[in-house]
Amino acid sequence: MLLRQFAIAALLVAGLSAAILFDEFHAYSSDAGQHYALIRALMDLDKWGSPATTPNLGPLPFYPPVSHWLAAEVGKVVGSGLLGMTIVASMSVGLFYLAMFTISIRVNWRAPLIACLITICYAMLRGPVFGRQIVNNYFYAQVVGSALAALTLLIAFNQFHKWKGVIIDLLVLIMGQIIVATHLLPAEQLIGAYCMILLVHAWTRSSWKIFGRLIVFSVLSLILTASSPFALDVYTLAQSEGGAHINLLGNRIAQIAFLTLGSAVSIKLILRTRETADAGMFLGCMGLSSCCLAVLQMMLFWVGIGSNYSIAKHMFVTVAFFIFVVSANIALRRSSPLDPKRSSVPKGLALCSILALLATRVDLYPSILNLKKVVAFQNAARALSNDLGDQGGRRPIALAKQWPPNISYGISIGDLRFPMASADLILKDESLPEDQVSLAFMPPDDPGVIAECSIPAHSNQVAEAFDYSCLLRNSANRPK
Repeated sequence: MLLRQFAIAALLVAGLSAAILFDEFHAYSSDAGQHYALIRALMDLDKWGSPATTPNLGPLPFYPPVSHWLAAEVGKVVGSGLLGMTIVASMSVGLFYLAMFTISIRVNWRAPLIACLITICYAMLRGPVFGRQIVNNYFYAQVVGSALAALTLLIAFNQFHKWKGVIIDLLVLIMGQIIVATHLLPAEQLIGAYCMILLVHAWTRSSWKIFGRLIVFSVLSLILTASSPFALDVYTLAQSEGGAHINLLGNRIAQIAFLTLGSAVSIKLILRTRETADAGMFLGCMGLSSCCLAVLQMMLFWVGIGSNYSIAKHMFVTVAFFIFVVSANIALRRSSPLDPKRSSVPKGLALCSILALLATRVDLYPSILNLKKVVAFQNAARALSNDLGDQGGRRPIALAKQWPPNISYGISIGDLRFPMASADLILKDESLPEDQVSLAFMPPDDPGVIAECSIPAHSNQVAEAFDYSCLLRNSANRPK
């Protein structure tokens, strides 16, 4: 496979993923609102950097920024940080699958077809396969980081027998730290997978030189990751045990059984393919290392320095790796001589691209609303809020019963800069302190609109302003 041809396929898959899923939104989680608020703050900066710590952002300025920088830049182009975030997320899912299908097709031409079929069936059961972490949940930074990790492993695989080992080590080391600045979990998965690849390769070749590379790479990765301020910030956030909606594998016994099975099939694939150090070995090492890291997460939790939240988030990529490992094992059971027509790089990439788009479309389903109206509303509310003048320290909020509360929450803390601590009440559908709210913006056709509370002077056809105290009084008098 030529990297240039893959780059063309990657551009096509990324663009088509964004186009197919344009204007779709899939999450009920408050995480979506917070990620958007950070992206909006980055869009407002005059240059690259971190936004100031303000009441509407809370701890967000300390969050790993790479994925949010990407979304902010895309948001500037499309006119909305919310659209920018969803575009980058959709692209990331498509690119992750393209990388995985491209590796698996080098095992056997049947492997990506089997993997795609299993992925689609499992996604229809709402299982925690890759991509589902931004449906209901919204683990945006993790999705972007995992895509970068998969692309890095693909490059490492493609050049494994072409470049000097130290160059590949350096590439993965650098990418690992870039991904740490995106999200800690996919960085751990990348570093763990590459360490497992080097370990198996050293064992197969009985090479102390390769083992030395493993020691140097792992020590440097550990030192650099531990030195990163972003690693500590993500670890601290994970200890808060935020919500992680995960179907089918939320039970600890089910998780242990799954990880045991995943380790077994990964070891089987490694033993079948380690002599040639090819795609099968890479996939097996990716699966085994991910299972081992998940077990390590559990052990850390049992001794009091881990979290259930981290374990749950780890499952999405682990399940994806498991599917590709199982598919490779199945495909190799019916191994056949290589067909030159099937081994054609352009045809193989075309097949992998189609499968990646198909898996992405099925995984990112259902969409809970169309963002076109939301984007128009948020831009209108933001523009109107800039003309309010001095409000005595009070800030406007956004409300809309026709959308999930995380949308109003994100617009309130992101566009309207309402303090995050109080805005959390929006998520609970509870009243906010009246002395903190200047007025409320709502879509004119929203079910929650109360006409007598309207403030025409601060309204337009897209966003209507309302006296918040009036809304509370009249809402209390409405029949339940």
